[in-house]
Amino acid sequence: MTEGTTSTAAAEGSDTLTRLEQEGEIAADYLEGLLDIADLDG
Repeated sequence: MTEGTTSTAAAEGSDTLTRLEQEGEIAADYLEGLLDIADLDG
């Protein structure tokens, strides 16, 4: 691996983590909405 390849892989890993965090927040908001509709505490 070269230095450029290593930094590119690190950037892609960071992008993946950011995307997963965003998707997790969206999923949590969706579930919260469903619980509100069902009138369950969560």
